[in-house]
Amino acid sequence: MIVTNLNGQTEMLTDYKIIQRKRVVNGEFTLSFFVFQTERNKHSFPLVEEESVVEYDGQEFRIKKVREYTKGHTPVKEVTAPHVFFDIIDDYQYETISGSINIVQALNHVFSVTDWTWVNHGAFNSVEFENFGDGTALELFKTILDRYGAEYEITGPREVTLKNQIGAFRDAQFRYKHNIKTLYKDIDSSNVSTYIKGFGKDITVEYTSPNASVYGIRHAPPVKDERFTNVTSLKEHLKKILNDTPNIVIDIEVIELKKQGIPVHEYDLGDTIFLIHEGLGIDATVRILEYTDYPESYKSPSIVLANYKPSMTKVLTSFQQTSKTLKQLTDDDGNLTLKLKRLYRNSDHYSDHTGDWYISPEDPNAYVHIGAGGIDVHRGLIRVERDDGYPVIIGGALQNEFGIMPHNPPFRNSEISINGWWWSNSDTTHKICEAYMFKHDSRYLKMIVGMLSPSGNNIGFEVVNWGPGTVLAQKITNHSDPNSGIAYYGEILTIDLGVPTGELIGLYVKLWSGINGSEALARIIGIYKEG
Repeated sequence: MIVTNLNGQTEMLTDYKIIQRKRVVNGEFTLSFFVFQTERNKHSFPLVEEESVVEYDGQEFRIKKVREYTKGHTPVKEVTAPHVFFDIIDDYQYETISGSINIVQALNHVFSVTDWTWVNHGAFNSVEFENFGDGTALELFKTILDRYGAEYEITGPREVTLKNQIGAFRDAQFRYKHNIKTLYKDIDSSNVSTYIKGFGKDITVEYTSPNASVYGIRHAPPVKDERFTNVTSLKEHLKKILNDTPNIVIDIEVIELKKQGIPVHEYDLGDTIFLIHEGLGIDATVRILEYTDYPESYKSPSIVLANYKPSMTKVLTSFQQTSKTLKQLTDDDGNLTLKLKRLYRNSDHYSDHTGDWYISPEDPNAYVHIGAGGIDVHRGLIRVERDDGYPVIIGGALQNEFGIMPHNPPFRNSEISINGWWWSNSDTTHKICEAYMFKHDSRYLKMIVGMLSPSGNNIGFEVVNWGPGTVLAQKITNHSDPNSGIAYYGEILTIDLGVPTGELIGLYVKLWSGINGSEALARIIGIYKEG
């Protein structure tokens, strides 16, 4: 990371930690990190201040928020930095233009007052404008995105590229229990409308959605815009803005495998990809509208998928002008989000000498008690968020991934040998490769297991508990390609340990070959608890 202050002083920055990098289609692109003052960075630490620019992974970000504190005796700065593209909010176009304007004319008008250039890779119809201008470059750019239905991506140091839709259709998939850790599906039909009326200059147009047969006639607010002089153009505009289907938003946390520290995946922001979740009956193509990653940690990326394109104006406006807290609590129209609504339900409220009681009318064992001694939550959802926005607890479940250490020295049968980075067994008898003991304080145990059968015959790997010897998970394969996914990157085994008890659990992992004398190879790439 390189930091440059307003005086032009540039230094290399060390001893920092990236919190997250978040990108939203047509919206937010921010980098969050904190840095400790050390002997190695004492020359660059003072440069981490408001309005300085940091360069990270080929992109530049402008520091807008700095929180300073000490940890022990060490000074710390916690930083939020939007991409420098959003600096164009400080550029102003005083001139206006009117008439039927194509996107080239509109972009030239906006970017002529900035130091940014643009590239157009889309096909857009001309749009009628009256007095387009007299605003900041960012506000006018938002107008272009909305009126032309365009999307953009940053493609150079001072260059944006516009397209009808960014991203690509990927022949890949998100699949539960394969590369998805968690999934939340929100469906919101509160803003569904099936009928809309438009009033242009000397024309009136009505449009009824085919979904009126499902939801009935639901009126949307009419459009009144004299810039429309053509019936066809106005009708197309009405079709475009009418929200005639429920909004579906899916939040997922994915397993991101890395090869030599570099993420190995086939998807990016804006891409359309297959999503499969048998338990929820999901088998569809969806689009990645938000992508949050943690580039210098093993934490899995968080992705938001949706079936609709958010309003460009609302997305960019909320990013620039709305507080973080309000953004998290409300949707684009200021309504309480579905995620937050799930935290609340009807409650009977009582107070006594111990404090306040909030009890569910449907279940007297579901309650929250608040008193001087603390908060007691029974059968309710809890969300605890750190200052940097990361949720530490959701629904009472810790969001940390607790790594597990193996037995030391290694605990294995004598028939198990080491072949490079593999356990090796050429016997049909199930032999112990390693033993683990840990506290049962999470619901699930995750193992990323690599397997290889050089001869191509079936080999097996299993997880067994110490006591009764019950097989908790098993994987059989005949993959013989050392570069195959299951060999190189491993496959995730999810083991449901049941409701946490706090007791100690002991497990063995075992390996066997389907044919005596034929080698079976396996290794554990990662093992952790979650949920």
